[in-house]
Amino acid sequence: MTTIASLSDDAAEILEPNLPFFRTDPDDKGRYMVGPAALEAIAWMATTIVLPLLMVGLSEVVKTYVKKWMENKELDVPLAPPPDAVLGEINDLLASSSQLNLSEAQTAVAVKVVADYLAYRGWPATFASADATAIVNTIKGKIGMMA
Repeated sequence: MTTIASLSDDAAEILEPNLPFFRTDPDDKGRYMVGPAALEAIAWMATTIVLPLLMVGLSEVVKTYVKKWMENKELDVPLAPPPDAVLGEINDLLASSSQLNLSEAQTAVAVKVVADYLAYRGWPATFASADATAIVNTIKGKIGMMA
C-alpha cells in the first residue's frame, strides 16, 4: 500500500462517523446513503489537500539547509560536506521528527482548507473543523512532522 493510500485510509476512519452529512454541493438538500467509494474519494481528496500544504513547510526546512550549505561552500568553510553528504543529512533531518516543526500558521492553513472542503461537502462547521484538525494531525504524525 502506498503512503498516500495509507494516509487516506486513516482520513477515512476519521470521516466515516460524519458521512451522513455528505452533500454533493452546498445547495444540495438531498440525503444520501453514501458507500465506501464516496468515503474513499472524500478521504483521498482531504489527504491530497493536506500533503502539499504540509510539504511547503518541509520544503522551507530543506531549502534553508541547502542554502546554508551553499553559503558555507562559497565561503570555503573547512569541513563543508560534499553534496552527497548534504543529501544524507537532509534524509536524516527528514527522519528526525524533532527538527521538522511546522509553524502553527502552516498547520492552521491546512486545517482551514480541509475544513472548507468538508463544509462544502455538507459537514457542519464544527464537525468539519474537528475532522480537519484530526486529519491534519494524523498525517503530520504519520510523516514525522509533529509541531
